[in-house]
Amino acid sequence: ISFLAGVVFVILLIPINKCIAKKIETLGKSMMRNKDKRVNLTSEVLSSMRIIRMYAWDILFERTIDSIRQKELKALKGRKYLDAMCVYLWATTPILISISSFATYTLLGNK
Repeated sequence: ISFLAGVVFVILLIPINKCIAKKIETLGKSMMRNKDKRVNLTSEVLSSMRIIRMYAWDILFERTIDSIRQKELKALKGRKYLDAMCVYLWATTPILISISSFATYTLLGNK
């Protein structure tokens, strides 16, 4: 009967992991959208460098590219924290299953 505590623990981890994976997916898509914007704008700036310099638009484009990059980095940071949390959860799962099973076994009076 005490093995059920471990099974319940694993079953509870499945929706938690699904939620984390969904958030990782959302942040990954956001990061890639921002990366595409940044790369396209950088490409445009490089191809039109003379015009941008002539009209002194370089600061404006620099700020715009930096703003997009900051959004990209924010999404990347969130994604990496969630990746780390996911790895931590799955690395500690066997230990937590054992602890919950043995604790249940002990609390039920060795049954």
